[in-house]
Amino acid sequence: MNAELPITIILLASLAAHEAYPGHHTERAAKDARLLRALGRVETCVAVAPTPESLVSEGIATNALEVALGPEAFDVVADVLSDLGVALDPAEAHEVHRAESELDAVVTNVAFLLHEDGGTTEEAHAYLLEWALARDERAAHVTRFVTDPASRAYVSAYSDGRRLCGAFVAREKDGFARLLTEQLTTADLLA
Repeated sequence: MNAELPITIILLASLAAHEAYPGHHTERAAKDARLLRALGRVETCVAVAPTPESLVSEGIATNALEVALGPEAFDVVADVLSDLGVALDPAEAHEVHRAESELDAVVTNVAFLLHEDGGTTEEAHAYLLEWALARDERAAHVTRFVTDPASRAYVSAYSDGRRLCGAFVAREKDGFARLLTEQLTTADLLA
């Protein structure tokens, strides 16, 4: 979590599910228990990024909030917050979260702009301001992320992972449990 950027309660709830339960932490713990300890697959204790495995892992994490709390996740968040004296309109929070999820694809466009079309960082920054509705400091952070050689190929893992894993969960019996406990590939998600 980047403590230098402002965060909304909507993003905080999503990040908690994304990073902890039932997201990244749960995935690593479940795969460690099943694949490493039960099946002896030592190779599964290494997570290599950016690889297709990253797309599956980010897909798990970006779908985690809805899996944990259901399609109306912010009804649950609003109930918890009301016990703390904090008001949250769950319908508005749901729409903001949905829109923010859709805007994740803009970052992939920025990667193409920079690395395929030869765009400048200034053009990328302006694109994020207009199309991702990002504030200046957020656009600068994303532009740095997309231009970092270690992460520039990683950015599509969020939006594409969300889409592919979400579709897999919707069509497969115990789809999310399978994502957490099996070493699935992107081809498995498309099948």
